[in-house]
Amino acid sequence: MLRRVVDFIITKYPKEEAFDCNSIRIYTFFYVFYNLHFHLDIPMDHQLLEEGSQLTLDFTKLGKVAACGEDVVPAVAQDLDSGEVLIVGYVNQLALDTAFKEKKATFWSTSRNELWIKGLTSGNYLELVETCVNCEQNSILYRVRQVGSGACHTNGADGNARHGCYYRSLQEDGTLAFREGLE
Repeated sequence: MLRRVVDFIITKYPKEEAFDCNSIRIYTFFYVFYNLHFHLDIPMDHQLLEEGSQLTLDFTKLGKVAACGEDVVPAVAQDLDSGEVLIVGYVNQLALDTAFKEKKATFWSTSRNELWIKGLTSGNYLELVETCVNCEQNSILYRVRQVGSGACHTNGADGNARHGCYYRSLQEDGTLAFREGLE
């Protein structure tokens, strides 16, 4: 490992003449961090991802969606009364048919590669009121009413499911901050 770190440092910083122990430690940390986040597909800790202030967008998501082997389109669930976007997922024909049959927002889980009726295990359903299709017919909008405590799988400070998944905002300095009242 140390040999790879030194090779990495020499490659990235060829004009440096000498490194003290602190420099090696700093560059070792940088090397490990760089490779974990940019070269290896190692997921970030879910607590940090879902509650932290570091922006770590998954720009590989569409590749993963394509790799699931299902023909899907994006599906947005929107609160009928407030207009708030609650969740974004994907639907295939089975999910769409199930949504109409069950009268509940239903998605195709691209990570588990299975049908996902939102709320089936938690009891926090999204009652389907209307389904809209965009102009190019390549995405849908579920207009829903929430049944239960919230649509998101994460819990707020009160221990209940959050109303929607968009509870943090991107700050000018590139960090994330909880939206007011959505901690």
